[in-house]
This record gives sequence, C-alpha cells and structure tokens, in this order.
Amino acid sequence: MPVTLRQGDDIVLNLITSDICDGGVFVKAESDQILPVGSKVSLQVKAGLLAGDDPPLVQAEVVRVTAEGMGLRFLL
Repeated sequence: MPVTLRQGDDIVLNLITSDICDGGVFVKAESDQILPVGSKVSLQVKAGLLAGDDPPLVQAEVVRVTAEGMGLRFLL
C-alpha cells in the first residue's frame, strides 16, 4: 500500500508498506531514505480510500531499521 511519510517540512518520502498491523507498519525504503531509530514522523495512507475521503494522518516513531526499510510504531 503506498504511503507518504513526513518529518517536519523538510523530508517527504513516498514509500510502500510491506506489513501493517494495529500497532505499526513496516515501510520499504532505500538506504538514503531510512531515518534513524527514534525519529518522529507523520504517515498518510495513499490508497484504498473512498472518493472524496481525506487520507488520515497518523503519528509514528521509527523503532526498527533494516536493509529493506523501517519499522514504525503508531503513536496514540
């Protein structure tokens, strides 16, 4: 599922999820797109919405980094 990940006004990444659950999501990313563990981001789903619906904006934190991407934990 395509998502947009934002960190402040400077970083905007269009990425793809490879796993999603109630508590978080794993996004595929190239090595130059990976943020450090502890980074706070906003995540917005870009697909699967009804016409006219605004995608929800979810706050998340990078909790795991691998060669394939980043694991994000949703913040409540």
